[in-house]
Amino acid sequence: MKDGRMKKVQMMVQLKLTCVERNSERNTSQKINYEQQLLDILKEKSENNDEDKTFLLSLVQGFKKLEDGQKYWAKMEMLGIMRRAKNMVFQPQYAEL
Repeated sequence: MKDGRMKKVQMMVQLKLTCVERNSERNTSQKINYEQQLLDILKEKSENNDEDKTFLLSLVQGFKKLEDGQKYWAKMEMLGIMRRAKNMVFQPQYAEL
């Protein structure tokens, strides 16, 4: 009888260990997934920290309110501004002491 009970106990212990190992693997996988999600969020935030992009995106809401003809005109004006800015040469002016 003792041998039969001992085998049952050993089987139960082995079953518990198997469950613990599976849970450990699952937890490790979840931890890696969680860490990857955090890295993705941080990467996205750093990419969104572009001052020029943020400024241009701030114009979208107002742009969407324009009618088609107004949008066309605004686009042409923006392209003209970009062309003039690209061709402009800035020279620093220092105040004389």
